[in-house]
Amino acid sequence: AQLQRTTTAPITVLDIGAGTGLLSMYAVTCGAEHVYACEMNTTMANMAASCVNHNGDEMENHITVINKMSTDLEVGV
Repeated sequence: AQLQRTTTAPITVLDIGAGTGLLSMYAVTCGAEHVYACEMNTTMANMAASCVNHNGDEMENHITVINKMSTDLEVGV
């Protein structure tokens, strides 16, 4: 889709406030190589992980759900 038309470089996405992970899955569908889905609420992070898992290997292999506040993330670690 649009991501694929604008660049040929691998695309990594950080989804802050991922909720159920819907936008993270959409990013993968649109061509993101990997998505880091950050959600501070444990219940919602578990729900996002469950939604990703229920959508198969295509999503599971490309989305990492992180249960932390975005301000606690460290890039490149």
